[in-house]
Amino acid sequence: ALEPEVVAFLSMWNYEEYFHGRALTQLLEVCGQPLGPARIAQVREKSGVTEKINAWGSALISKFLPRHFLALFMSWGAINELTTLRGYERLEASTQNPILAELCRRIAKQERRHFAWYFNNAEQRLASSESIQRFVRFMLGHFWTPVGAGVKPMSEVSELFLSLFPGELGNNLARDIDERISTLPGLTGLTLLHDFNHQATRQNQATASHVPV
Repeated sequence: ALEPEVVAFLSMWNYEEYFHGRALTQLLEVCGQPLGPARIAQVREKSGVTEKINAWGSALISKFLPRHFLALFMSWGAINELTTLRGYERLEASTQNPILAELCRRIAKQERRHFAWYFNNAEQRLASSESIQRFVRFMLGHFWTPVGAGVKPMSEVSELFLSLFPGELGNNLARDIDERISTLPGLTGLTLLHDFNHQATRQNQATASHVPV
């Protein structure tokens, strides 16, 4: 909040993300799957302990290590925006609903801009200090979780990921995103998406093997 450039971007980001949700909510209502007026409150009530700990930890780090925190915030945001972008692109390619396809096209254009801002910002901040690079690498390696984790159970996050990106699609996505993030200073060789995809696939196989035939 103390950096005008960040405030300006996040104001725009929040505005656009709000209308992403609004448009998709309206589409669901038309398709006979209304979310209800209390949807946001219900999701927040289900947020786990991990989400609350992350919020507390983020506030603490941002106070005592502001430069480190912003570099982490931008790097984390770049990963999540790129993952979200690929998700919308995949949904557009696989849906038979022309309205949903058009919504995904429009949303993806904005997500692409969001990713570029986070990525370029992360690149500049990481390049400024090796200690910041080491900090960000450690935090991502030990605490990163995919989009939606924390406010949704990891089982649901994994199910969504594997539904959109089954099999080789998931492997290709993980490789592409990991390679792109690895170009950031100090983050060479990180395999965050590969590790998540591998874990989600193993859990899905284990669950399927225990389902009675």
